[in-house]
Amino acid sequence: MYAVCALYHPRKPLYKQAELLSEVERSIDIFTADFSEATIVLAGDFNQLPDICRPIQELALQPIQIAPSHGIICLDRIYSSKPLVYHCQTVVSAVETGHMACRPSVCLSVRL
Repeated sequence: MYAVCALYHPRKPLYKQAELLSEVERSIDIFTADFSEATIVLAGDFNQLPDICRPIQELALQPIQIAPSHGIICLDRIYSSKPLVYHCQTVVSAVETGHMACRPSVCLSVRL
């Protein structure tokens, strides 16, 4: 079973970073209490969070997308609770912007 979750962390949030990470942790705990064997994939825009965010990794989520998505910065990131076979490509926007899109593909039938 896979739980694919999306997250948007704005540049100027109305909450503290610690509150966001606490909510992510709480949500993972609730989900894994019922589905302990599930693979959790968390993807989204992680503005202002360090590229390798120790609190995210402390939740046993490892980064699987490492290509920059805005200039040289990795704003859009993907984390997984288990190793996955994947390919991630950044795609240049059709309009003039510094942002690029992440286009991941994951092989769900292969387990490492």
